[in-house]
Amino acid sequence: MKWKHPGHEYDHVYENICRKKRYYIFGAGDYGRHLRTILEKEFDLIAFIDNSEKKQGTVIDGLSCIPFSQVKKNEEIGIIMSVSQMQRGDIIVQLEQAGWKRNVDFFIIEEFLSVYYVYKWLFTHKCG
Repeated sequence: MKWKHPGHEYDHVYENICRKKRYYIFGAGDYGRHLRTILEKEFDLIAFIDNSEKKQGTVIDGLSCIPFSQVKKNEEIGIIMSVSQMQRGDIIVQLEQAGWKRNVDFFIIEEFLSVYYVYKWLFTHKCG
């Protein structure tokens, strides 16, 4: 694969992350709770989304947990998927079938954290 703009492959992902004003965290398990701790000072987190009916309707680490059916798509709202790799396939399908686009409307935890923090560092610590 040949990149059109080497070194700028993730510029559009970072721009999409920054366009969002508020985020849901999809997955209220260990990954999600850890992610909440990392991001709570930098982003307005709305709630956890989880497909487990046992978690829905509860408050986990200070955030409500809701079913995906209660989420309304909006340009200023994003979802960060924080589930294990084994669960991701089904949830990606669930989100895409509802019209959410990967790296535009929803982001996977590792990609989100990597892109956000690398670009944030680049823009606050410019070389030369």
